[in-house]
Amino acid sequence: MRLVQIIGILCILVGGYVLVRGFTYTKQESVIEIGDLKAGVKEKKTVPPLVGGLAIVAGIGLVVVGSRRSAS
Repeated sequence: MRLVQIIGILCILVGGYVLVRGFTYTKQESVIEIGDLKAGVKEKKTVPPLVGGLAIVAGIGLVVVGSRRSAS
């Protein structure tokens, strides 16, 4: 199996995970710093399901392109 096909399969798997389970991450921002005093905010963000769908489409494209190259 070629590298392009492996990357395509990984994109499909990750995209499916994002669509089904969702993916969240925490972003930490420094709000104010005065000398030794620091205040920060932790904010939870979610990856939109559209990103998962795009990853699946891109993965399918990579698998198709990889299979056409290996058939030639």
